[in-house]
Amino acid sequence: MSDKAVCPADHAHGANGTCYVSHSCGCGDCRLGRAEYEYWRKRIRAAGRELLVDAIGTQRRLRALGAIGWSGRLIAERYGFSQSLISHMYTVRRVQTATAHRIAAIYDDLWATPPVARSPHEQSAITKAKRWALENGWPPPLAWDDDTIDDPNAVPAEDWEPIIGITVGFLARLDEALVEAAIRGEHPRLSPRERRETVKRLHTRQWSRTRIAKWIGCSPRTVERIGADLELSGYDQAEIAAA
Repeated sequence: MSDKAVCPADHAHGANGTCYVSHSCGCGDCRLGRAEYEYWRKRIRAAGRELLVDAIGTQRRLRALGAIGWSGRLIAERYGFSQSLISHMYTVRRVQTATAHRIAAIYDDLWATPPVARSPHEQSAITKAKRWALENGWPPPLAWDDDTIDDPNAVPAEDWEPIIGITVGFLARLDEALVEAAIRGEHPRLSPRERRETVKRLHTRQWSRTRIAKWIGCSPRTVERIGADLELSGYDQAEIAAA
């Protein structure tokens, strides 16, 4: 037996990896200690992976906010991020889960609220953010469905277009037959403009936003966004029951 295979008797077998690794000790205590070490090493590595998520949803949200004027600097100043961290998130492949959740909350807060400049410096930042989004083809919040914005395979709506120097909007086309089919509950594929028109018409029936979302097959949050954008009032349960 080589010297490496000799484990001194005064070693604390199983207490650390010295006996097993350095002296090739195969006693029960060392084998058990090594097994426990490997178990926790794998658990810690797995936990570390679970703390990271695909950055695509975070990036889409930041870019969509940029399309309506929210620069990384304005977001950082408003919510206490470092500007370098915000800039970093535009390009990374993965982000911490907590960061992704925080950006999603910021997106929910700002998606329908373009920034208002309080100084020439802020106006310049807003203009640059819009132009940067325009040059890179970044769609606005209403071009994304809340159900799919985090899906790497999802694509934005096809009928949005940039309006240079102002904001971003949607092409003025609407397929009346698809709107009618959606109102009948047939679940056709709708463009954002057609979905907005469908929500508006179903709203006149005093349907709740949850019911509309289920009827046309989209996220309730998406209907909330459309309702807020169109300034549609919400109905309480008493009004719905009386309808």
